[in-house]
Amino acid sequence: MDNISDQVLPANSGQMSGMCPEITDNEANNNTDNINNKFNGTIRNKSKSYISGEFSDHDVSNNDKLEPEFKLELYWYNITMAILLHVAAVYGIYLGIKSAQIKTILFAYLLAHLSTIGAQCGVHRLWCHRTYKAKPVLQYLLAFLYVLAFQDDIYKWSRDHRVHHKCADTDADPYSIKRGFFFAHIGWLLCRKHPSVIAQGHTIDMSDLDHDLLVQFERRYHVPLALVIWGAMPTLIPCAAHYWGSKPYDKHIEATECTIRHVMLGEGFHNYHHTYPWDYSMSEYGPIDAFNPATMFIDLFARLGWAYDMRRAPRDVVKQRMKRTGQANVTAKTNRVYEWVTATLYLMLMFYPFIIAGLWNNYLSHLV
Repeated sequence: MDNISDQVLPANSGQMSGMCPEITDNEANNNTDNINNKFNGTIRNKSKSYISGEFSDHDVSNNDKLEPEFKLELYWYNITMAILLHVAAVYGIYLGIKSAQIKTILFAYLLAHLSTIGAQCGVHRLWCHRTYKAKPVLQYLLAFLYVLAFQDDIYKWSRDHRVHHKCADTDADPYSIKRGFFFAHIGWLLCRKHPSVIAQGHTIDMSDLDHDLLVQFERRYHVPLALVIWGAMPTLIPCAAHYWGSKPYDKHIEATECTIRHVMLGEGFHNYHHTYPWDYSMSEYGPIDAFNPATMFIDLFARLGWAYDMRRAPRDVVKQRMKRTGQANVTAKTNRVYEWVTATLYLMLMFYPFIIAGLWNNYLSHLV
């Protein structure tokens, strides 16, 4: 039944250790009646509230078609900035090969991964989806790490992403994959927003962030903060995680279970995430069963008492959803094979500074 997947359990309620209480259809239906009275936003015939913690399944079976006649308007300021940033990145790679010391390369590599933690554990899972709570000291740390990524401020990022979930794969989706791979990757940043995106942005409940002093401070001083502590790589999630991979939870949406999670520290379980966006782990599996450093990070601070009230989808509910709407040909064995192969590739990627340095010192330096 569709409504059974509306149930939300705290991650520390015992369910992660095999002690999850059973949820019957009648209990689920009764709870759903109470939950539906709390919903603030509407996604077609389903309801969601991004700050109440109560979510329904993501159902896009009745998505509106994209307007083929709509012509995107280029945003030249962002285009100019993107060109400059990529030129600087190419020059940075040249310096890394030609003259930079190995410790400089490793430091830059570390900053890139720390900024990813700020974006995924902070803006995405904490402020946007409210999948867990954090003590002020952890919030300050995550905000600092996020600014390293040199993306939009926390408030705008969260608003656009909430619109993305509310209106996935429609004209109102800020980075709809249906407009093409390039658009979902970076093209959406180089164009003016579709009128539907702007209109839906005004309907999203942002009252939680309106009253968050840290978010408002970061919003006001985002550019100065970014100029002071900037330096990182953008995320690949909006493109690859909507393009490659399987759909074991909902075959009707564009989001996939993508092997990009090994590069983006656990953010590639995208088909699951769009089905259960309130799940703090962003994955059906535990951090040991599947590579998910972002979840490990949150779990670590949960043990310290800095993060708490993490929400998880009940495992039996997930299994029922997979049988109902998932791709039939996706098996656990297939997932394990992909896990081992991509984990190996990720380890190679993790140590690429050492590989490049070794190749340069031993084989390539005499060619230049």
